[in-house]
Amino acid sequence: MINQLRRDVRAKHYKPLILLITLDFLDKQKLFSPIIPTKIIVEKFEIIMKKIGYNREHNKGWMPFWHLSGDNIWNLYSVNHQIIKKTAFKEFKPKTKKQLLSKVNYALINFDKLNYFSTPDKRKIMRKQIFNLLKKDQELIGNKILEYYNV
Repeated sequence: MINQLRRDVRAKHYKPLILLITLDFLDKQKLFSPIIPTKIIVEKFEIIMKKIGYNREHNKGWMPFWHLSGDNIWNLYSVNHQIIKKTAFKEFKPKTKKQLLSKVNYALINFDKLNYFSTPDKRKIMRKQIFNLLKKDQELIGNKILEYYNV
């Protein structure tokens, strides 16, 4: 699954970091739930990026959160549990964090991807794959993320 992520060369760290944060979130749950809260994940992305030295540049966690739905990792839902489609936004995607949060309340991991997220052991495997992907990229921000995670 990790090798199938479509990543923008300008921000290769975006989706891997959102996935790492999602794995961290799931690891803190007592019982597994495939519901991923948008605001918590996006804000944690911002916190980590600030800690590694990126206050504004490369610090737009709302973008990979949105785009992972295009990679079929999850579907996005409103506060009223309605699926969010591209047509919900003027330009077929949110252009700001505020726009994303105004419509998207949570993501629901797709059934065919649950296997990657459902147990601590499977999350550990996925985390290792993400770390290996970041190592392979050999990019400054990816390396700082690896340092943040003590890898």
